[in-house]
Amino acid sequence: MLTIDHREHKIREAYDGQEGVDFVVQELAVGDFMVAYEGAPDKTWLCERKSATDLGASIKSGRLGRYTKLLKAFQNKLSARLLCKQVG
Repeated sequence: MLTIDHREHKIREAYDGQEGVDFVVQELAVGDFMVAYEGAPDKTWLCERKSATDLGASIKSGRLGRYTKLLKAFQNKLSARLLCKQVG
């Protein structure tokens, strides 16, 4: 099941109306979206997307540190990825 954070309007728009793609929208404590496989909770993964500018700002403000602490709370329960994108 694909869960998209309620603040991620662009991701929702990309998948909305796509045949064969079911998703739910809810607030995620960490990440932009999460993929969970029924019957295989150890295969759940989480993705946080950041531009290089946003990554720098997150490091500077301490938000990245808080994000890392939250991920540690989920340790051994999911795989997490930080995806940095170039915005052009």
